Amino acid sequence: MQLAELQANPPKAVEQKFNKKVEIVADPGTFEGDQAQFAEWWIKLQIWIKVNWDMFADDFDIVTAVLSRLKGPVAGQYAHVRLQECYTAGHWPTWDNLKVEIEKYFKPQANLYLQTRKHEDR
Repeated sequence: MQLAELQANPPKAVEQKFNKKVEIVADPGTFEGDQAQFAEWWIKLQIWIKVNWDMFADDFDIVTAVLSRLKGPVAGQYAHVRLQECYTAGHWPTWDNLKVEIEKYFKPQANLYLQTRKHEDR
């Protein structure tokens, strides 16, 4: 076969191999409230949102994607209350505002937990 012909009509296996969507960043899953895991989960979630940005139509999509991944007695309750507040008000925070809100609520708890663990390990 000539090069021009191969370029115009690539073999099926090659075409299929390169047309598959590559998952660059895996879904970070849920945050179950384990304070030791918050920092790792949070950065993975932020990267996942950034990579998939075009998949979200608006603030509602982002907020529900993020809050639906918060589970457990504390994180799950927080998510439930925030979803209800947003739904009732008909207003959904921007991604930047939601990041600040979540960090304000969960990061101090995670940091306090880690500091306590360091002192216990001594």
